[in-house]
Formats: sequence, structure tokens, C-alpha cells
Amino acid sequence: FLLGMAALCLPLLALLTSSCLPQTARLLTTRHSPPPTPRMRAHDFASGLPIAPLLSNMVTSLRSEPNLVLEAPPGAGKSTAVPLALLRDGGFADGIIMVLEPRRVAARAAAARMASLLGQPLGGEVGYRVRHESKTSRETRVLVVTEGVLVNKLQADPTLEGVACVIFDEFHERSVDADLALALCREAQAELRPELRLVVMSATLGEALGPAVAATLGGCPTLTSDG
Repeated sequence: FLLGMAALCLPLLALLTSSCLPQTARLLTTRHSPPPTPRMRAHDFASGLPIAPLLSNMVTSLRSEPNLVLEAPPGAGKSTAVPLALLRDGGFADGIIMVLEPRRVAARAAAARMASLLGQPLGGEVGYRVRHESKTSRETRVLVVTEGVLVNKLQADPTLEGVACVIFDEFHERSVDADLALALCREAQAELRPELRLVVMSATLGEALGPAVAATLGGCPTLTSDG
């Protein structure tokens, strides 16, 4: 099984270069955000943000396709708007939407922002889990985690039972754990969980990495935000 995982990782790991250094974690954008309310719908979360026009197409695509690549520049609002759009309109019933962030500070910030937009306390419908720290409850539907947490979960439970969708945020920053997690998720989807949805998000994937990621995801659609 692990040899199969390694084989899936190789095409992506070959593209990992020293130029893909992580950027300093930035505070997620809050510009033009409407007042929080628990009854807001998907597009309300992205009001005034460049990512807003893509949300309907994203939801529609994931209803017919298992995987998706989404490219949007920094500040577009993808880290918060995409998970909340899928929470409200994705049709995932009671399944968990897991969001992968490359760093702890980014995971906490994303979870806190989404909880604020929902008008709920952190650890309610939106929570996070990083190394040695967790804020979740039985009500948690959007769970933001770091790369190591997801890899450990996949090793303990290759089926990702209870998880409906995994979102890989800031994938352009690249790491061995992120590549391994994507390969393990893809293996689970192909052999055990065909209904599992995978979304790879990035500021830019480039001419080499973009096609490689799409190919790893079975030639999936790519949506691009210009703003």
C-alpha cells in the first residue's frame, strides 16, 4: 500500500524546488466583509471579494466531478469563502470539510475568521486541530488542520471516515507532507472512497506544477480567478 503511495508522490515531489519557500503567514483578508449572521448563504461570505464569481461554478463542478484545482491570487478570499460555500451549498450532508493549511498560525486564523463570519464561537461549526492543540466539538463541520495532522489521520484511517471533502490551501508553498497527504487522499478516493471530494487551491501553480497536480487528480477541471 505504501509503495503505491510513494509512486503517486513521485511526480509531484520531483517538482519541489528550493524556490518554493513558504511565505510569512498573512492575516486573512477581511475587506468588504458583511456583518456576521448564522443564516448567511455561500455568496454572502464572499461579498466584495474577487473569489465570489467562481463559487457557483465551483459548487456545480464538485457535484459532477470528484476533484478540482482552483487558482486565485493572495487576498482573493479563497481560504475562507471556499470552505464556507461548500458548507452551505456543497451538499455534503453531515460530512466534515477538512481544510489543510501549511502552518499553525494560518490554520488558527482561517478557522477564527470563518467562525466569525458564521457568527459562532470558534470550535462550533468551524474548528481547528494543530499539533498539541485542538478546538472542536461534535458540531464541527469545517475542520482546519496542518499538514502533519492530516498525514497522521490518513495513516491511522486511510478511508478518512466521516470526511466529505479535503481542501488543500496554499498548495504552491509545497512540502513533502502536503504532497504525501494529497497522494494518500487520491489513493483513498480511487480505491476506497469514490465520493470523497478533493480541492487544491493555490495563488499560482505555474506551467509545470499546475498540469502535474491536475493530472494527479485525474485530469480534473481548473478554475481561475483574475482578481
